[in-house]
Amino acid sequence: KKFHVDVQDLSKDFLDEAGRFNYVTPTSYLELLTLFSTLLGRKRTEVTQSRQRYSVGLDKLTFTAQQVSVMQGELTALRPNLIKTVAETENLMEKVQSEKTNVVEPKKEA
Repeated sequence: KKFHVDVQDLSKDFLDEAGRFNYVTPTSYLELLTLFSTLLGRKRTEVTQSRQRYSVGLDKLTFTAQQVSVMQGELTALRPNLIKTVAETENLMEKVQSEKTNVVEPKKEA
């Protein structure tokens, strides 16, 4: 009812400003209602799709956060092995360096 009254008020304003009549016939009113219901359906579809995309995005973010938490735990567990391996590698490099100097230096003198 309010919608129909608003159309009548706007028709009066149009008459005052443009000096032209705008008739609201039952057919034009039904066309307006059809257009309104069509637009409402489209907007509902858009909102539903947006809500679905939002929900999927949140699910993916939650899954990713869980995976990151698991990976951090694995890295924490592997840290002592990494420190041990780095120390072994440094010792091996020192050994190779000393052997290199022992092997290469005599060849240079000869």
